[in-house]
Amino acid sequence: MTISDKITAAAQANGISPAIALAVAQRESGMDQGAVGTHGEIGIFQLMPATAAGLGVDPANLDQNIQGGVRFLADNINSFGLPAGLYAYNWGPGNVQAWLAGRKPLPSSVAAYASWVMARAGAAGAGSPAFLTAGNSPGNQVEQPATNRAFPWGWALTGLGGLGLVFIFLD
Repeated sequence: MTISDKITAAAQANGISPAIALAVAQRESGMDQGAVGTHGEIGIFQLMPATAAGLGVDPANLDQNIQGGVRFLADNINSFGLPAGLYAYNWGPGNVQAWLAGRKPLPSSVAAYASWVMARAGAAGAGSPAFLTAGNSPGNQVEQPATNRAFPWGWALTGLGGLGLVFIFLD
């Protein structure tokens, strides 16, 4: 079984789109289990040791890194929806909670991360409104602040290099 097959199986088991999980793995490590980040992140999903410990996985083990990374991604998507679930994966759930409460600004690097993942997943055929709102039914959404920073309906972000972001609504 290839790494992509393992990520796909883990994503399906956790109820999220394989295209999103594969895009996160590509962005995090280039699909390289031997990747080590500048802050101690490990493996395909660049799990921090404390996050991996909380998930009960060994980030240096390929299968456990995939299982833990996809579970952490799914937990964040289920808690915050998209794109905020991607923000939480990249920036941490506590930071996203503070951002949603208006106590912290969203860093442009975090928005760019989500933009890249969403565009990559969309290119893989996951950009439909049905996919983008999967796990985001009205009873499953977090209440958004009045500024509605995290759009819970079907949409995609497209990066334009240094030019900023363009929102494309998929109605």
